[in-house]
Amino acid sequence: MLNHVRDALCVLVGSKAHTMTSMAASVGSALLYGITSTSMAFLNKIVLDVYGFNYPMIIMTLQMVVSFVIGTCHY
Repeated sequence: MLNHVRDALCVLVGSKAHTMTSMAASVGSALLYGITSTSMAFLNKIVLDVYGFNYPMIIMTLQMVVSFVIGTCHY
């Protein structure tokens, strides 16, 4: 009987630790997404305004291609 209680506690603690790890990964992903998207917006503004590169569709297409390549190569 004691072994069953110990096993149940181990499962409970293990699942709780897994939930916390999963939650931390989710929050980290959301923060990274927010930082990345904000950085891209500022970079676009710098490229368009300061450097006078008046081709926003090219910038958007290049960003999409790079995101796709990074997303597919990562996994």
